[in-house]
Amino acid sequence: MMVFPFRPSRRKVLCALNDARSALDMNSLDSIPSGIRGKLYSCPVSRSLSRMVGVDGVCFKDPSKAASVARAWQSEIREVNDNIVVSLPEVLRRFVRDFDLGAYPTLLVEDSSAKESPISVPTGFQPTVVQSEKPAA
Repeated sequence: MMVFPFRPSRRKVLCALNDARSALDMNSLDSIPSGIRGKLYSCPVSRSLSRMVGVDGVCFKDPSKAASVARAWQSEIREVNDNIVVSLPEVLRRFVRDFDLGAYPTLLVEDSSAKESPISVPTGFQPTVVQSEKPAA
């Protein structure tokens, strides 16, 4: 596993997103889209790929699309119920974590009216969740 000692650069994140978009026959992005922290369908990675994204990876129904993205990212694939989950590459895993912690304020959308798309979250699929740590008393 590659270790990134610092926050992933936007350029590396955009390259990883565009690798997946190319595998899905989608046009390349010029920039990372904004998003809402902790939302399966509203984070920048989800919006970039039009897919549900959690800490486990990107969720697909179509095995051929999942395989294409897995090849592009050189990532693992696993089945979770009726879905196929492609593991996020380390640069995107760290980006999702850092984004959810508020490390990319210019990408944040604080839209309280934004609603999640109706989805059925597969059992065993972990959504991106931010937990605050309280200092020990």
